[in-house]
Amino acid sequence: AESQRSRQSGRSSSKPKVQPIRTDLSECAIIAAACGSVHTLLLARPLKGGEQQVFICGAWEALGLEGCYQDQSEAVDLALEPAGDVTAIAARAGASCCASSTAGFSADAAEHLLFFWGEVECSVCPNFFAAPAPCFRIPEAVKAVSLGGCFGLALDTAGVVYAWGDGTYGELGGADPVDLGTADPESLAAGKLSELPTPGRVILPKQVESLQPTRNEPSTA
Repeated sequence: AESQRSRQSGRSSSKPKVQPIRTDLSECAIIAAACGSVHTLLLARPLKGGEQQVFICGAWEALGLEGCYQDQSEAVDLALEPAGDVTAIAARAGASCCASSTAGFSADAAEHLLFFWGEVECSVCPNFFAAPAPCFRIPEAVKAVSLGGCFGLALDTAGVVYAWGDGTYGELGGADPVDLGTADPESLAAGKLSELPTPGRVILPKQVESLQPTRNEPSTA
């Protein structure tokens, strides 16, 4: 199983095993939680200030801890590269997603990124990411994300909804589909963040009032 996962991730199996870093969550405020079928994500903010972080526990396949093949019964810190302030989390069976902003972590312009790991299957190739990989960038900070079986959505602070994945049944809400092609996690992480694609925008309905038929009011003349 170990060699199979290494092949699926597109990375060398010679990389040393990861030693999960456990953090005392009593020093953090849990502000969000997300559940997959056999794993859990927690979004935490340090009580003494600092960036928000993702903590994860459960079955090793979905944890995003490359090189670690042990289930985790205690929440461990999930490090992202590049580092950032995590703003939203989402999970489903075997896969996870989080949004992160690099504002304050780099001298370059802030990037608002969507990371994926696990058995993604959201039109992101390959289908398995052993470690969190930045796959999309969003113009504004993301405040909510959600994962369906083969698609996902993100809501930014400007009120724009983005969608990616399989839109066979209209799941993308009219958004143009985006496919990362055959890129592997290492090439995605090594590439320029500014070159990452942006998911298509969901076409939101007009205000209810504008959709109502105009009634001909009787003349009072």
